[in-house]
Amino acid sequence: MRINSIDGLLQTSMTICYRGRSLTIDNLVIDTGAAHSLLSSDVVSEIGIRFENGDRLLRSFGIGGDEYSFQKRVDQI
Repeated sequence: MRINSIDGLLQTSMTICYRGRSLTIDNLVIDTGAAHSLLSSDVVSEIGIRFENGDRLLRSFGIGGDEYSFQKRVDQI
């Protein structure tokens, strides 16, 4: 994994595979203090990752407030 420092932020690229489809996300910010890694649902929807009944919901807290997200297990990172 190649990690770059861009504008003071650690960034990398990541490829995720889900149900036979793959997606590479570039300039992904690495937050070393985060409890969870969050990906935009708008970005991952192109490989079929969408909220479905029964998905676990998570509530994340941060400096900007709180946010809800859904959790998915991918096939490979």
